[in-house]
Amino acid sequence: MTSRWLRWEGWPKPVIHVVRYATHMPENSGTKGAIDLLEADQELPTPHYTLIDTSRGEHSAVVVINSALRSFNNRHLFPWHLKIEVACQWVGSNGMPTQEESKILYALEDRLASQLGAQKAVLFVSRVTCKGVREISFRVSNPKNVNEVLQIEINEPAPVRAWEYRMEEDPEWKLASPELNLINKDTRFN
Repeated sequence: MTSRWLRWEGWPKPVIHVVRYATHMPENSGTKGAIDLLEADQELPTPHYTLIDTSRGEHSAVVVINSALRSFNNRHLFPWHLKIEVACQWVGSNGMPTQEESKILYALEDRLASQLGAQKAVLFVSRVTCKGVREISFRVSNPKNVNEVLQIEINEPAPVRAWEYRMEEDPEWKLASPELNLINKDTRFN
């Protein structure tokens, strides 16, 4: 997969069609093990997931955000931003993964989240699906351990999907802001 990282200063003004809330992710959601990762005394927020159907430009986008992190007071514990980008193989005409592709993506996400969760070093931030690509973002407390895990995973001989990742130091959480602030654009929920 060719590296094609784009930096956006923020989301374009989204058209939000549906917003649903949950306090836990359903089975096979792709984020199993990615939240309860640190010791309890570090006061992590109870996850609160927001699902937003929106768009990036002319393309449909589905975004899942751990909106509890918008008011997380211990951000300094997670000064690194990790974005994993997965290329979808089977997509519909709208660029969204087919049902079969979604199952494969969720299994890959569960595997990665489980491996990262074992390091007790990440918080799930968001998942964005748009134009045949799934982006999964985490905040990271221990980049060395996370990088070691990801290097092992990315060098597997027969990956189910092509994927790549980028980890950057981001103590002010600027790289997480576009997704975390997306819900602010809909006045029905503010």
